Amino acid sequence: MRARRGPGREWPEGSPKGRVKTTTIRGLWAGALLALTILAHAAVPVYPVKVSENGRYFIDQKGEPVFWLGTTQWQLFREFSLEDARTILEKSKEKGFTFVQVMLTGVGDGTRTNILGDKPWRDDNPLKAPNHRSWRNFFTRIKARMIAGK
Repeated sequence: MRARRGPGREWPEGSPKGRVKTTTIRGLWAGALLALTILAHAAVPVYPVKVSENGRYFIDQKGEPVFWLGTTQWQLFREFSLEDARTILEKSKEKGFTFVQVMLTGVGDGTRTNILGDKPWRDDNPLKAPNHRSWRNFFTRIKARMIAGK
């Protein structure tokens, strides 16, 4: 049995009866345009990024706005080996993240030891002096990422 659609016209069986709302069609078009816009601007930023002249957003070295799609790895410098940290960062990049937010001394008051057994501060006091061995570990990780170009 076929439902009537209008004078002399019928809807095929199983098709929705009635009209599609204009707002639904507009919403679908807006969503499609937004998706295309995001895909068109999803170019890899030219690092390092900086704050725009008006201070409202980040731009890359070409002056193009940068979409901040970030993940957090708070303990990256404290609880993971260099190889594990590389893997975590590579996996984040594969998933499309453009930024990774970390805490240099990890979660807490910053006095716990890193994976190598080094504390970031001598006598657990950040106002005294840094433990150079601990910070060397941090800079080694940063340098490794820069050399790899990732």
